[in-house]
Amino acid sequence: MHMQDDAHVMGLLFITFLAMIVRFEISRLLDEVGQLSSMTPEDALDVYGTMKTVIGNADMRQIVPRDVRDLDARPGVFMYSTANDRGRLYGMKKRGRNRRFRPSLHKVIPQLTELEFKKYKSIILA
Repeated sequence: MHMQDDAHVMGLLFITFLAMIVRFEISRLLDEVGQLSSMTPEDALDVYGTMKTVIGNADMRQIVPRDVRDLDARPGVFMYSTANDRGRLYGMKKRGRNRRFRPSLHKVIPQLTELEFKKYKSIILA
């Protein structure tokens, strides 16, 4: 009874078409990372559905569980994760900040050792 005219039928077909496109895109992303055999697109949407929104006095925060970040990082979507999460998934260790060593200054003043160079770095670069 709710489908009384052509506009309602066309609207239903359009929404069904959009849902199909989203489902196939999720399937494609799961297939790229090799999880399609263990997870359906509906399972992926259920995992994304576990996020919570916490509303305080004046702020609103979204809590993103680790399984959502993992699922988000595997195909590289990065809606709720970062590249660090992806590195953690694939066993890459986070490295500290690499300090740049400027060998060109050692060429100018070759008699300084690296320890002396660090000591007088601020004087040399000034």
